[in-house]
Amino acid sequence: MDLVPASIVDKIVALHPISNDGNQDLMMWLPPPPDGTFSVASAYSFLVGFHDIPRSHLAEVIWSWKDSDHCPRCPLTKTALHACRDCPLAHAMWKSLFQIDDSHHFFSMDLPSWCRLNLQCSKIIIGVVWNLVFGIAEDSLWQCRNILIFENTDTDLPPLLHEIAAKCRSIAKGLKGSIQALFRSTQPNNLIIRWVFPDFDWIKLNMDGAFSSSKSLAARGGVVRDHHGAFIFAFS
Repeated sequence: MDLVPASIVDKIVALHPISNDGNQDLMMWLPPPPDGTFSVASAYSFLVGFHDIPRSHLAEVIWSWKDSDHCPRCPLTKTALHACRDCPLAHAMWKSLFQIDDSHHFFSMDLPSWCRLNLQCSKIIIGVVWNLVFGIAEDSLWQCRNILIFENTDTDLPPLLHEIAAKCRSIAKGLKGSIQALFRSTQPNNLIIRWVFPDFDWIKLNMDGAFSSSKSLAARGGVVRDHHGAFIFAFS
């Protein structure tokens, strides 16, 4: 009991049991595993009805996939930094995008420092700020890695670069104008909007309305509260 806050204990105690008939528990997921134990896979199959629907080949590969300590593209040991930067495809991609060579400190930093460098960089690449290009490139690179693992299909560098450039142009177009200015803003609006109590023995009526010019429809509503904030009545 000392490990669980009292407020959480009270919420658990307040829950009504599903049944009070005293019957024994029944196994509700089908088909049951061979050893009769519950598993995430068996519960998921029951919920989505996969026991009646044949799985696709990709689903079979994903559920039966066993991870390896080695990179699927090269014989080196797999690490997060290797997958994100040092794997041959990733290495070539970053050199091409950032226009750097192997001696650049970009390839010698540890993972936290490397992430900070890229997320704080404001250099313009492909007409887009670099930290946005960095996120899009990492996402595209991870998709290529999954395709290689689960579909045994590798990706060449030129199509990957074209894909990244197209995504960057599309997202940059969507971020133009007020939305782009909003993302660049460093001074958020800290205005606090709240309901203010009326004076003693007074009541307060708050009303609002809306009009749709395209549909020629209007609506209004209001709520009345006393000086304690207690609800009296509302209308719409």
